[in-house]
Amino acid sequence: RAAAANPRDAAAHSNTGNVLKELGRLDEALAHYDRAIRLNSKQADAYNNRGVTLQELGRGKEALASYGRAIALQPGYADAHNNRGVLLRDMGRADEALASYDRAIKFNPAFAEAHNNRGNLLAQQGRTTDALAAYDAALHLNPKYAEAQVNRAAVLREMERADAALAGYDAAIAIKPAVSGTHLGRSLALRDLGRLDEARAAAEHARDLAPDSAQAHGNLGNILKQMARWDAALASFDHAIALQPDLADTWNNRGVALQELNRLPDAIASFERAAALNPDYNDARWNLSFCRLLTGDFAKGWDGFDRRWEDRPTARARLHLAPDWNGQRLDGSLLVLNEQGVGDEIFYSGMLNDLRPLARKITVCVDPRLVALYRRSFENIDVICPDDLAAAGPFDAQVYMGDLGAHLRRGPEPFAGVRPYLRADAARTQALRDKIGV
Repeated sequence: RAAAANPRDAAAHSNTGNVLKELGRLDEALAHYDRAIRLNSKQADAYNNRGVTLQELGRGKEALASYGRAIALQPGYADAHNNRGVLLRDMGRADEALASYDRAIKFNPAFAEAHNNRGNLLAQQGRTTDALAAYDAALHLNPKYAEAQVNRAAVLREMERADAALAGYDAAIAIKPAVSGTHLGRSLALRDLGRLDEARAAAEHARDLAPDSAQAHGNLGNILKQMARWDAALASFDHAIALQPDLADTWNNRGVALQELNRLPDAIASFERAAALNPDYNDARWNLSFCRLLTGDFAKGWDGFDRRWEDRPTARARLHLAPDWNGQRLDGSLLVLNEQGVGDEIFYSGMLNDLRPLARKITVCVDPRLVALYRRSFENIDVICPDDLAAAGPFDAQVYMGDLGAHLRRGPEPFAGVRPYLRADAARTQALRDKIGV
């Protein structure tokens, strides 16, 4: 009404824009800010609020220019520096964003939000100690700042300080009890501490506060999965996917639950979906490979088995001591490297005898506990342990035990010819027979 009564009242248009922005009527708000600026181009507040509106509309470059104009009119405008920092961070311009936060704090040292935003950026850069200091500064200025408590707790979790993280989430809940994300974070801290029943209860509370949150359902499913409650985990993953079908992580975790329930075709379909959503998702591709092997689909299973070396939570470093063997006859020395656990080494060793005609010299590296057993079991094969590798080379080619199947077991038929391949120590066997009278 004030703007209608006096159409040239710049402040009335600016205030109308503020209300419309809060109502989410962004295009109308922008029109009022533009009108206010045309009437009075010296309004730093109007430029700053116009920048916020443009940022929410996804018009980042225009928003940046608007913040710049607000700062040019009022160089010590801390809010504009802080808002500009948020935008620059979202644009991937981290160093400039940090400088904007620093200027906001310089002009208003008591600006708790700027300290919190600075902490978020530092945490994103992996500077966890500096991030904690920023959050501490925000909380010193505003002890009731729940968001800073939550952000600080997340960094503490990343630093594997789960007890301190849990205390932070509890402090945030005491301030704002009904925020789903805080209870979700609390459930993760409890899970880190191995308190799975409490973690499940916290995750269920997070879900109940936000029943339409796919993240809340997926997190509950992950905790149930860790508890080996596969049916309940599967139900949570299905609910999450119904809410948000493009979650590759959830499809992958769903596949794990289905595999544990021995629903292998359904698990394969779930892993395939995860890999289709994210072609670089190596954990899903590894799970897909392993599940195919469980069904006896050796051709497809072995073809994805090399994903175990890629960017996965349990991936280990791969040695490169010689060129990778291509599976063809080698007129030279072949090194077979051990991997995974002792049980896996014994399992893969069922293929060692098949290598005899494929290389002039074969050296097998195994766990030290297996060396004596393998030396008496595999004739004409040199057996060493990892400590002997440096002195044993050079080699013309190498192959990891887990890759032997891709060359030697492309179908079920080769398994039929496997015979017992480990030999007991004859002297120890006889001594035991004598002892027990057999």
